[in-house]
This record gives sequence, C-alpha cells and structure tokens, in this order.
Amino acid sequence: MPEKQLRACIACVLTALFLSVLYVVIGYSVCAGIRAVPEGIAQATIEEGASPFSKDDLVIGALAVRDYCFTDHDKTALTEAIDGMNERASTGFSQSVPSSASYADRYLLDEAAISHLDDVQAVVERTTYPIIGIAMIAAFLIFCTLSFFGPRVLCRALIGAGAADLIIIALLLVWGLTNWQGLFGIFHTLFFEAGTWTFPADSLLITMLPTNFWIGLGVVWVGTSALLAAISLIVGLIGRAHMKRSRSLNSNTQ
Repeated sequence: MPEKQLRACIACVLTALFLSVLYVVIGYSVCAGIRAVPEGIAQATIEEGASPFSKDDLVIGALAVRDYCFTDHDKTALTEAIDGMNERASTGFSQSVPSSASYADRYLLDEAAISHLDDVQAVVERTTYPIIGIAMIAAFLIFCTLSFFGPRVLCRALIGAGAADLIIIALLLVWGLTNWQGLFGIFHTLFFEAGTWTFPADSLLITMLPTNFWIGLGVVWVGTSALLAAISLIVGLIGRAHMKRSRSLNSNTQ
C-alpha cells in the first residue's frame, strides 16, 4: 500500500473512531447537561402514590439529586430540598437530623444513598475533561482529514462512524429490551463498586428515580446518539454519491 494511501486510511479510521465516540458523548451530555431532560422524564415516569410524598415533590427531589451530582454538588441545597418534601408531607423526618428508624430511608437519603451520589459526582468530574478532549480531537481530525486527504476520505469516516454507532446501538437496544436489568447492572459495574448502587425498591432514592426514569433517560441518550449517527451516515453517503457523479460528469466531458 502506498504511503499516502496508508496515511489516508489511518486518518479515516481515527476520524471515524473519534466521531463515533463523540456521538455517544453528545447523547450523554444532552441527558446530563440539559436540566429539562431529566425533569420531563421524571414528570412522565414517577408514579403518584409510590411513596409518602406527592409526585410533584418527588420530581423536586429528583432534580435536587441531579443538581447535586451534575452541577453544584451543594449538600445544603439537597438537604433543604429533602427537608421541604418532608415538611410538606408532615412526616416528622428531616434530612438534617439523622434517624435510626428502620424505615427512615423511605423519607430520607441515608448515608449509603449520599455516598452513592458522591460516587456519581466523582465520575462526572473525572469524565468532564476527557469529554471535552474527545470533542476537540474529533474537530481536529475532521479538519486535518479534509485539509490533507480531501472530502472523499472524510465522507468515508462519516459513513464508518455512523454505521458503527448504529450497529452498536441496535445491539444495545436488543439487549435492553430483553434484559434491561442486566444491561443496567453491567453499566453500573463499569463505574461503581458492587453493592454501592443497589437500594430497596421503596427507598426515597428509588422512588425519586425509578426504573422507568432510567429507561426514559436511556432512550433519550441512545436516541440522540442514533440521530447523530444517522445524520453522519446520510451526509457521508450523499457526499460520496455527489463526488462519484462529479467524477462521472468530468470523465464524460473529456
């Protein structure tokens, strides 16, 4: 293989790789960075009567947890939100006053729940700069591929990235539909120690963030990534077809 062709192949593969990761990262960023996304999903998935608190209060609590993990990590604000829920429900519990009652986790975020939220925040913090780095590298590779090897190689990268992501997403979709708990568990074991992320079904953390909430969030994440992958594939295919037509017209006029 000629050296120039080899360099073009390497550029194409690297660009496709970083673009495919970028599409997934953007899907995550939509879920984590746009507050309205988890708010809308919480409104749609939290069930009335699932806990001693009203649905509106559970949504408030869910958003307080989201803010604690993904934005300010303000424990005071989280405590005030949980205290407000208990005050409005007249439970007699307070997040700022630890309780030894065996059922207190239905009303409060216990030590294990707070520890898990801290773990989530640590993961968010560790991944923020790598995500920015992935976006910057992807942009750099697009520029370099287009500048040094032309739109033909870039179109191949777009096609490869889109096709790869759509195949992976399809496989994950099948897995999620057939064994959601298994997929959810594998995902958590990548970031958290065993036993630190499971809680009773009637605990406050789970009633604020039920299984259907995570399914909804997963749908938005996967849907966003799939949309970007499909756009990438279509743009690449259209660009390649356009270049083939241009070459054909040029050869016919010569």
